[in-house]
Amino acid sequence: MAVDFTYPKRGSMAETSSGLSRHSNDSISANPDGPQAQLISQRVANLEQFTNLGKLSLGRLMPYLLGAIFLIFIFAGNIVVIGILLLLVAAIAIWIMKHKQGYKQRLYFILATPFPAELWQSQSLKKLNLSVSERAMVNEGLRDFFLLNALKPKKPLCMPSKYVDELWHAFILDTRNYQKYCQSAFGKLLHHIPDYAFSDRQRNVQMYTYQAACQLHGIHPATPDGRVPRLFGVDSVIGRSLTGLAVPLTLWALIQELSQSYQDWYLTVIGEKANNLDLDVEIDITEDGDATCGSSDSGGGDSGSGDGGSGCSSCGSGGD
Repeated sequence: MAVDFTYPKRGSMAETSSGLSRHSNDSISANPDGPQAQLISQRVANLEQFTNLGKLSLGRLMPYLLGAIFLIFIFAGNIVVIGILLLLVAAIAIWIMKHKQGYKQRLYFILATPFPAELWQSQSLKKLNLSVSERAMVNEGLRDFFLLNALKPKKPLCMPSKYVDELWHAFILDTRNYQKYCQSAFGKLLHHIPDYAFSDRQRNVQMYTYQAACQLHGIHPATPDGRVPRLFGVDSVIGRSLTGLAVPLTLWALIQELSQSYQDWYLTVIGEKANNLDLDVEIDITEDGDATCGSSDSGGGDSGSGDGGSGCSSCGSGGD
């Protein structure tokens, strides 16, 4: 039984902002082939596979290329049409390359950039009275949350950790640095949405966030085998409640509750049990929080709206 702190390879689970990351990124740029830079680059390559853009490869594009070649043969006598088709293919290829490169840079930025150390000098965070190791765990929990928002940019995601949410609040109040960070990490501002914004669909948003966090760590959400994503397990590891809030569940109780809640949610949405599903099979969710059948071929029903698992204190949503 453990909180997972690693970002696995897909196969096993199957430009920086000034003032934010000067020390870390200077050391990386000074030695771009060093172990730290290589590790981050490998993680970026692994995380990229979670996105549709990352899944674009020559193999997936081959049918379209063959189709274009077929059309060129059909219009072999028309130089103008052939030229237009070739330009179109070249434009699409350039667009994909540019967007993939930009996406990799954003993931790299999130993984490589430390949060401003001054955040922990704020009165709200000092009151938490966290140790150095607990602060580091909360920092990495927020990094996980930002990674999920970068990987799922058009999906509503909830913040399951009260401690990580406090750090996020403190970062938002540092408006200049937060805006710079968001621009480099997401290309836009990541808004803080209160949990009541999805009050009637909170279960969908919460379980979708749990599913995405499990994917990030290579955990099967229905059968986690004694593991829990860091973002969901931080509060239980710290083991202390914030003022006015209930004491967090123990890790064992949390794992049991999350896995059971996910199984119930999956059964409601898809119409079949989630015990033996491959990790690539997931439930999708709309920007409004409605759950739908994702990559599963199974039929499904309407999603439920009850509570389940650890509650969420807020949500993240990118916006202009």
